[in-house]
Amino acid sequence: MAAPRRADRVAREVQKELSDLLRREVKDPRVRDATVSRVDMSDDLRQATVYVAALGKVGDQERSEELLAGLRAASGFLQGKLGRNLRLRSTPRLTFAYDAGLENLIHVAELLSGIEDET
Repeated sequence: MAAPRRADRVAREVQKELSDLLRREVKDPRVRDATVSRVDMSDDLRQATVYVAALGKVGDQERSEELLAGLRAASGFLQGKLGRNLRLRSTPRLTFAYDAGLENLIHVAELLSGIEDET
């Protein structure tokens, strides 16, 4: 089995730390009930794309835009805390994106349920 790439290991640490920071330290109400679903890290560890979703508001476009706006506003704070807590040589630049994976999963489940009802 191949050893995990360093970028993957750092991405897991970034995800864990950001989840904790969002839950405990960010006071912006737009960021409430946010969950970090995954982090994609560049090989040079300078860029991190953070995929987030709002729990309880799956499919609400307005809520997802509000969440991303809150995260972008807090990105400097989060990046600073992340750099201090993880002690990386250089702190990755955070880019936030909405994760539609859960939304897609619910849609597929509804489609399958409709097929079962027809049979």
